[in-house]
Amino acid sequence: MTPAAKIRFVKNRIEDQVAISPKGPIVLPVHDIFTNSFTFLAKEQYLILKKLQEDGYIKGLFPLEKKEVWFEMTGKPLDPFGLIAMNAAKGRKPARVAVKDTLLMTKELEPDFEVSGLASYSDGTIRYKDTIVPLRGQIKDLCRLFMRNPKRLITREDIKENIIAADKRKSVPKITISKYVSELRNSLRVHFKKDVIYSQKDEGWYFDPSKKS
Repeated sequence: MTPAAKIRFVKNRIEDQVAISPKGPIVLPVHDIFTNSFTFLAKEQYLILKKLQEDGYIKGLFPLEKKEVWFEMTGKPLDPFGLIAMNAAKGRKPARVAVKDTLLMTKELEPDFEVSGLASYSDGTIRYKDTIVPLRGQIKDLCRLFMRNPKRLITREDIKENIIAADKRKSVPKITISKYVSELRNSLRVHFKKDVIYSQKDEGWYFDPSKKS
């Protein structure tokens, strides 16, 4: 795992936490990670967090007990895939485009799970046939929920329980959940070249890449 890939890994984990608690401080677990593909020590992760604080992405970094750290976001975009920087260099506004493996993708990883070419990896990425699908943290969690339950009906309550913080579930309107699903459906359509998430009126949605559109 390259240094750049490790930085992206930490940024991805932060974005996932921000999606759960977008307005409050972040408490992030920091522990040694050992897989068949790579080793990522807790002390390396903490050094990256210190660097992110120096660069103005986070503030108030403070170690807690039980191998956790506390910090707040500054509002500066983490941009783990380099899309903002890449488009700024070209004089363009950020675009919703597929991120190729030339952007620091950890190629040696094995997927945690995969459905019809769509795979979730331990570095926080979701990829379709080795191309990173750029999704914000909450939508990545939604994508993993569908991937773990292919062809199974997923209700609004299922989605709330899996991607919405417990203290906010009652206040999230139905239209918000529908917008999340629509955002994911549109992103996956770009890669599959067809719809793979289908709605079942007044009940929910299901993920079926094998269905013919």
